[in-house]
Amino acid sequence: MGEYHDNLTLDEAFSLYQAIPDERRNGIKGIGFRLEDGSSYDGDYELMRGGVTSRDLIALVPHCQESPLVQKAIKDLNALLSSQQEQDHSAEKPAQREAGERQSVLQALRTRQAKQKAQEKSDEPKKAHTPREGEPEL
Repeated sequence: MGEYHDNLTLDEAFSLYQAIPDERRNGIKGIGFRLEDGSSYDGDYELMRGGVTSRDLIALVPHCQESPLVQKAIKDLNALLSSQQEQDHSAEKPAQREAGERQSVLQALRTRQAKQKAQEKSDEPKKAHTPREGEPEL
């Protein structure tokens, strides 16, 4: 149904995961691991699916939950995901500013009010100064 890669490091798996095009709709992208410690829990397990760490599924298998290697993999994967989200977020900000797509509602309101005040000031007719008694004319 898609791609399968075996015997990879977490960094290699994450790089390949990112390289899979999003337009593939025949399955959900994911990363798994194979536990081989000689226990009755040897086998394949899901580490991440659809960009989210599978902590809940791992927690269902106490042996995996207690494994220091599995916990390290979860921690490292979360660090990779956070780093990727920060990169994506920083790449989106300049584009959003240019397109003006996202703006704080409060900031938009303040900007609008400032423009309205400036417009009102420019629309006010200038009053002619009439000199008072004893005041020189200008």
